[in-house]
Amino acid sequence: MRKILKSMRSNSDTFENVQPVLHAKVPIIRSRHRRLHIEIDISLHNMLVKNFSFIFLLNLVIFKGY
Repeated sequence: MRKILKSMRSNSDTFENVQPVLHAKVPIIRSRHRRLHIEIDISLHNMLVKNFSFIFLLNLVIFKGY
């Protein structure tokens, strides 16, 4: 989770308002995509959600050039 947080913070041209909520029952990272103006909550509690979130972010950031 901390590696994802660090990566998102280092991509400030893509993500803004990156805020960790690491001490919650289900830790999340909240953020906003700059170009798409969508709110993003990433949780690693559920492996299915983890894989979907990762694939979704890869698709946006790498393949679509966001």
